[in-house]
Amino acid sequence: MFTDYTDRKSLIRYSLLALGIWFVGFILSYRLLDQPIMVFIGESSREQFRLFMREITNIGLGAHYFFGVALVYVISTFILKHNLGYKLMALIGKQRLFYYQTWSRLFFFALCIAGIGNLIVKIIFGRQRPHKDPLFLNNIWTFFSSDWDFHSFPSGHTQVMFCAATMFSFAFPRWKGIFWLVAFVIGFTRIGTLYHFPSDVWTGGMIGHIFTLWTLYFFDRSGLLVERVKSQVFSV
Repeated sequence: MFTDYTDRKSLIRYSLLALGIWFVGFILSYRLLDQPIMVFIGESSREQFRLFMREITNIGLGAHYFFGVALVYVISTFILKHNLGYKLMALIGKQRLFYYQTWSRLFFFALCIAGIGNLIVKIIFGRQRPHKDPLFLNNIWTFFSSDWDFHSFPSGHTQVMFCAATMFSFAFPRWKGIFWLVAFVIGFTRIGTLYHFPSDVWTGGMIGHIFTLWTLYFFDRSGLLVERVKSQVFSV
């Protein structure tokens, strides 16, 4: 999943295509999949499966990524600002340090903007979480709700993971398949814990990806991240 976010027309086309795919997927999931899948996972015989999902789902907690990118930014900025050790500078490379300084700053912005967007949608639509209803009904909406139990739509963990997958794919393009696979797996764990319907996860992933690309469009006018992918300036 790569697009040149510096090209406004290309990004608009990509976003519209993504939104079209999201809409079709959401309708199909809402009509056909949401409740049957939750009923299947919610059966008492699958308790161990649900417990396993809970063990790994918090990989998608936003706090982990906020802390990580803040640490990368502080370290790279400190080394660059103070010319910290010629051997260290030579080992890492000044160009690489500058890249990760910029990348971590943009990653932080993307997490904030996508997270705020996701939260606004949660509050506006107020969808009840699956595990709060014994029948796992997927059509219970309480608009403009601040109650966590009605923040099922969209999935915040999935939004974070797709934001992270997008950013890591720019920084380490050789490993992008792994990043996207992890994002999809963590998204699935949100279903496996009965905290989100499939359509919630589908929507959270779309918000995380598209909001991140538009954040890069507005805050990376030089196109540093996309040029990294195009030119392969340094290997990882």
